[in-house]
Amino acid sequence: MQPVKVNDNPLYQPLGNPNLAPSFNSRFNASYNSYKVLSQQSIYISGGFGFVNKAIVSNTQTDSTGKTIAQSVNLYGKTPINYNIYSSINRKLKFLFDSEIGLSLNAGGSTSYSYVKSQFSDEVELNQIVNTNFSPSLNINRYKDKSEIYLSFGPSYNAQVASLQKERSNKGWGLQGWGGMSFTLPKKIKLQADGEYTYTPKSPAFNTSFEQIIINASITKSFFKKEDLKFTIRGNDLFNQNRGFRRYAYSNMITQTNYNNISRYFMFSLVWDFNKMGGGTPQK
Repeated sequence: MQPVKVNDNPLYQPLGNPNLAPSFNSRFNASYNSYKVLSQQSIYISGGFGFVNKAIVSNTQTDSTGKTIAQSVNLYGKTPINYNIYSSINRKLKFLFDSEIGLSLNAGGSTSYSYVKSQFSDEVELNQIVNTNFSPSLNINRYKDKSEIYLSFGPSYNAQVASLQKERSNKGWGLQGWGGMSFTLPKKIKLQADGEYTYTPKSPAFNTSFEQIIINASITKSFFKKEDLKFTIRGNDLFNQNRGFRRYAYSNMITQTNYNNISRYFMFSLVWDFNKMGGGTPQK
């Protein structure tokens, strides 16, 4: 397969590879689930492991003029892998107002490869990128007829390390959390709020940290006996902090991306929920 030649960027030239062979992906998954009715305790564990034979990776070579030639090639002698595990345990505790308390762990990682030849090197080198993530959390839930509260928070560890630039690795401990609540008040009024918090630390690769908190809230007034007419006032991102942010590793690069998101706004809505479907045959 030969790529279509595009002249938009004369310093970047993709090349085809007629000798490219197909790669083979394999993956294994397992899970365990248990629930005890009397104690209302649940346990869930799942995990997976995958690897790729004859993986198709990128081979980029940059000359002294800054021109880069990129080609897809098969990887031999190394096997990219990926893995993940998720576990949680939850139990309802009566002495905490019938709240459900839980602990969870989400972890995963991957190892990928690429070939790189920079303008400062005389030979093609194999670059290995190791991704690791680890995030335990404490979860609290309480559901009643007229109220609902949920909360989840905990630290998170993320790392992207490239073998050719270990001194420019991106790793560190962050913090994340989210939650929400709703309350039904007299006069058919309902209050709702939800939010999330994110903190990503600076690292050897990036000298700035990222922190934001997003809060949304709404108030709804229902009318009529069946509450089929609802008027809602909603505010999104009340602190005006919703910014796009992502750090990731790909090929021979560890990249940070910042982008615009929909920021603070307010919305009014009037919703009439009606049903014109006919009922059953009237009784005689």
